[in-house]
Amino acid sequence: MASGTQRSTNSTPKMLHEDITDQRAWIQPPLMDWYIPFPESAMAELDHALDVIDQLRQPVYTLALDQFPHLNACRRVMAQVRTTLHQTGMAILDRLPVERYNTEQNKAIYWLFGHLLGRVVDQKWGGTRLYDVKDAGKPLGHGVRRSITNLDQPFHTDGPWLSMTPQIVGLFCLQTAQTGGMSRLVSLVTAHNEMRRLHP
Repeated sequence: MASGTQRSTNSTPKMLHEDITDQRAWIQPPLMDWYIPFPESAMAELDHALDVIDQLRQPVYTLALDQFPHLNACRRVMAQVRTTLHQTGMAILDRLPVERYNTEQNKAIYWLFGHLLGRVVDQKWGGTRLYDVKDAGKPLGHGVRRSITNLDQPFHTDGPWLSMTPQIVGLFCLQTAQTGGMSRLVSLVTAHNEMRRLHP
């Protein structure tokens, strides 16, 4: 039997009634504020981790951080990523040599990086946690997400069906699109400030 409190349908959602003026309230920050270099020491750790994964012969989704105690440089880099995310809301690792690895190896790297930032959550109802964003040549329709079409994405929040939306969303680019594929970002904090200004 489930238990809990019933939410009133007449209640007004809580809102922050003041502007936010820290680094998250950006209009168009310099891109270099988001860039974090990926050092050679972390590259060497990844190569070693992939050797371990090859010996383990287990699915990517079952890999746990305690199997890779040597990822010290990677932990430091992802700590920088976390700090930058909390400051500006966006971080770019520059750069991982994805061309050195096959698809499964890149998935394993991405999986480990995700766990270095926090708990990995589902991307789809069926439990998919690593989701391919790729044009499958399908028209937009019922059951077809924009992420598998060649259509532009409007601004959106990932995982709205979850009880709590993800705090961090990552993209791991394996191949640059021949055309399109541009990502657009907006600061939700700036949007909040603008809504307060325009519609107090």
